[in-house]
Amino acid sequence: MLRCPPLLNLCLCAGVSLSLGGCGTLLHPERQGQSNGQLDPAIVLLDALGLVLFVIPGIVAFGIDFHNGTIYLPAGSDNVRHFQPDALSEAQLDALLSDQLGQPISLHDPALVRLPQTNLQQLRQQVQRYPR
Repeated sequence: MLRCPPLLNLCLCAGVSLSLGGCGTLLHPERQGQSNGQLDPAIVLLDALGLVLFVIPGIVAFGIDFHNGTIYLPAGSDNVRHFQPDALSEAQLDALLSDQLGQPISLHDPALVRLPQTNLQQLRQQVQRYPR
């Protein structure tokens, strides 16, 4: 029986683990079937790591992810909304925040902390004072 050196076994196990762990098909099976879109940088980096360290598993991971469409971010994942602050009523802002946060939000909630409008640096300092 042919025995492989322990270092070769370790390298082979690492290569298979990286190619499987970096495969978007295993990490995001809900994305299967997408045909195009914006590439998910995390999946691309994991697949590229497999490509750099072990050429064949990296190529396989890229091929599987592109074929299944799991390398693409889900449609509408940019979540950037542009609006004019003066054009929103409080009810519209409540609805927008509730939609984005996935839970009901009211600007009239007594637990809501209102911070004065300041520059970005002061706002960051004020936000850091409150626990998450």
